[in-house]
Amino acid sequence: RAWVELVARAGVDRPRTRTPRDCARQAVETGFDPSHVDRLRRTFEDVRYGTTTPTDEQTRLARETLASLDGERA
Repeated sequence: RAWVELVARAGVDRPRTRTPRDCARQAVETGFDPSHVDRLRRTFEDVRYGTTTPTDEQTRLARETLASLDGERA
């Protein structure tokens, strides 16, 4: 959910047809912190393409990272 929220905030056009790296690149180009975007991208990929459900730690980290993005863009 945090990844979807970031992609929406970044205004990524047709995100389902793009790779997570493409979406991340656009989010950074829109002004989001590259390290925060990369952290969310990696977590999204681990959950989306992995074979397990998100851990409590992944969920906590994603929420904290998304919260840190509030008001971040210039």
